[in-house]
Amino acid sequence: MTVPSLTRTSVAVSLVLGALLTALSILTMPDFTGDNAASLQAIADSSVATLSSLSWIASQLFLAVGTLGVMHLLRHRVPVLATLAGGLLLVGVFGHTVHGGVQLMMLQMARDPGAVQTHAATLDGLYSHPAALPFLAAGLVGVVLGHLVLAAAVWRAGTGPRWLAPALVLFVLSEFLLNGLAPWVGSAAGVLFVLAYVGLAVVVRRSSIAHWETTADASARPDDDAARGLVVQAAGVGVHDEGRDEEAQQQGPQR
Repeated sequence: MTVPSLTRTSVAVSLVLGALLTALSILTMPDFTGDNAASLQAIADSSVATLSSLSWIASQLFLAVGTLGVMHLLRHRVPVLATLAGGLLLVGVFGHTVHGGVQLMMLQMARDPGAVQTHAATLDGLYSHPAALPFLAAGLVGVVLGHLVLAAAVWRAGTGPRWLAPALVLFVLSEFLLNGLAPWVGSAAGVLFVLAYVGLAVVVRRSSIAHWETTADASARPDDDAARGLVVQAAGVGVHDEGRDEEAQQQGPQR
C-alpha cells in the first residue's frame, strides 16, 4: 500500500470510528439531566460510565483526523468553505476533549460518595468560572457551526450523494434545537450523525488517489505518456486520457 493510499484509508477509517465511538459514548452515558450531585450519583450507579467517558475521549482523536482529511479533499473545489468548516470542527473537537477531561475527573469523584456535595460544589465552580467557559463553549459552537458550514461545502462542491448535506443539517437541528420535543429525536440525531459520517468516509475512500498525492508522489510516477495521463499526439490526432479528464473536472475550483 502506498503512502497516499494509506492516508486516504486512514481518513475514511477515522471518520467511521469517530462516529461509532461517539454513538457508543452517548448510548452508555449516565443520566446527566439533574444537578452535579445527581450526575455524580448517576455515574456511581452506572456500570458503563467509564466506557462512556473513554469512548468519548477516543472519538475526538479520530474525528480530528477525519476532519483534516475531509477539509483536504474539499479544498480543491471549495477552498474557503472547506477551511472554515475544518477550523470550526477542530475547535469543537478541542472543546469536547477538554470536557472529556472533566468527565475523567467526575469518574474519580463518583468513587467518593461521602463527599458528593463537596465534589458537586467544585464542579459548580468549574462550570461557572470565567476561565473555563470559553473552553466549554468551544465544543458547542464548533460542532454546530462547523457541521452547518460543512454541509454547505459538501453541497457546493457536489461531493458525494445529494442526501449527505441535508443529513448534516438535520443532525444539527435534531440534536441542538429539537432534542427536547420527543424522546426519539435524540436517537434520530445519533442515527443521522453516524449515517453522515459513514457517507463522508465512503466519499473519501472512493476519491481519486491524486487528491492524496504530494508533488514528490506525482513526480515518482513512470515517465511515459500513458502513466502520466498526458495527451498523446498520434498522426496529428489528440487522444485524451479519459481518467485524467474526469479527474480534472472533479478538481475544478469553485468559489
